[in-house]
Amino acid sequence: MFKSLSIGAKLILSVSVVVIIGITILIAIVSSRVSTNMSNQIKQTLMESSKRYANKMQGAINESVALIVGLTNSVNDEIKNGEFNLPEIETLVKATFDSSTYATYAFLYLEDESMLKATNIISQYKSELGNFGMIFSDSDTTRPGGVEAMQFNESLKNFPVMQQLRNQMKTTPDRNTILIGHPNKFNIGQQGEFIGINIATPIVDRNGRYIGAIAFMFDLANFASYLLNDKLDLYQGDTRALITQDGIIAVHKNSSIVLKNLQDINNTTQTKAILDTIRAGSSAIFENYVTTAGVESFAAVASFDTFRNTNSWSILVTSSESSVLESLYNLQLLLILIGIIFLVIVLAVVYYCIQLIVAKRLPILANALEIFFRFLNHEKIELKPVKINANDEIGKMGSIINKNIISTQKGLEQDTKAVEQSVATAKEIEAGNLTARITE
Repeated sequence: MFKSLSIGAKLILSVSVVVIIGITILIAIVSSRVSTNMSNQIKQTLMESSKRYANKMQGAINESVALIVGLTNSVNDEIKNGEFNLPEIETLVKATFDSSTYATYAFLYLEDESMLKATNIISQYKSELGNFGMIFSDSDTTRPGGVEAMQFNESLKNFPVMQQLRNQMKTTPDRNTILIGHPNKFNIGQQGEFIGINIATPIVDRNGRYIGAIAFMFDLANFASYLLNDKLDLYQGDTRALITQDGIIAVHKNSSIVLKNLQDINNTTQTKAILDTIRAGSSAIFENYVTTAGVESFAAVASFDTFRNTNSWSILVTSSESSVLESLYNLQLLLILIGIIFLVIVLAVVYYCIQLIVAKRLPILANALEIFFRFLNHEKIELKPVKINANDEIGKMGSIINKNIISTQKGLEQDTKAVEQSVATAKEIEAGNLTARITE
């Protein structure tokens, strides 16, 4: 089929194929390089943002850990010196608790009340069983003041972290012990259920024996108000989660999966790799991670340790690939549109040039040659010279044809005259004029 095309059509088709292949390769190379660079930049951005959130959470927890450690050391030092002035302890606990930006509850209780002696204890500091303990709430953790005493309740002693502290102090007593509990649901003084965590430290007597505990409690809603703020979104549909080292989700915008294990609600190979990173206390970036909402995403994990390496937490940040790569898709579409426009322009110029320079002129030469050969075959055809529009190769061919037309016309005219003269001379000889001659 290609052989049957005209020269102009062959040239246009050949140039079109070459240009299309060239533009396609160019777009593919540019898209690949841009995609690689954007992917690396996106990964770096996600990793930096997850580390920034991790630093924020680490600072929030460590602030309160440092405060409770200082408070506990002060109380233990007083006990070691044989003193336990309840009003001073009360003031110290309230002041330290109030200086915490994130703790919403603080409590202190004693299992050995012998040091209280005959101290007059108000009813709020007595549980339903008559045991001593203090609990305070802070209505506004962001501002000084707002600390109020609440009715102490025996249930506080049964919180998982308190039981763990009591058991650990019996087996391996250490006055510097710090325990951070797992996220759980709490309801202090019937003020409403919330999800929080506890930080607990032991109170010991002069012999280092466990006799009570001090604890701060965090309402994770305070963490969530920062971590889930839409202003932190780098891309549309971003998710951020605070996860324990065991994979328990403490903060997430989907409240239905909070307090659940990530592996249980999203059992995929990528999830296992993420949890391995979290358990190792490491940081990493992942591609093609499918979130709990079924969205294919980039995921970044940034882990952090709390004060004295007492605990490890992780921040998981995900960004959907469709949102992240939207700018790349737009760029690719723009490149394709530019390529199509460029292709149309190139083909239009090529078509115009080939039509003007070759396609329109070659048929004229072919027609001139056809007429010329018909003339040579003694057909009665009027010969006309080829019109020369340019002095290129085709123009030179036309000039050569014109010269041959003129030369052949002259030769044929001379032959015609010679034949006519020969006939006339022969007639004269037949008439008896033996002196007649052909003069031309």
